[in-house]
Amino acid sequence: MHVLKRRLYKRGSSYEVTIPIPLLFNLDLKLKHDVIFDYKNSKWNISVKKSSNKKAATLKRKLYRRGSSYETTIPLPIILPLDPEKRYLVLFKFDGSWFMEFAELKYEKK
Repeated sequence: MHVLKRRLYKRGSSYEVTIPIPLLFNLDLKLKHDVIFDYKNSKWNISVKKSSNKKAATLKRKLYRRGSSYETTIPLPIILPLDPEKRYLVLFKFDGSWFMEFAELKYEKK
């Protein structure tokens, strides 16, 4: 199973993450895209699709460019179980499709 790690960080009142480039390989990044979060089989599946005006029952957020990377905001229902006093990594895992999990970021004392 492939795992890519990115730091979850707070920007204002929301939490954001940089989307790993392997999730974006097949996209025409000149077009607008949405990041789709779908809860299946006890995990949050993640996909990136061309933006549409259709209303969907899934959670979606805009994919936007920040410098040389692409980011998105993590929807509040996904981060509610996390302790706001702790720091986390977002683990993007591929097992036939991309999904994400959270791992507490632990600092070692020197």
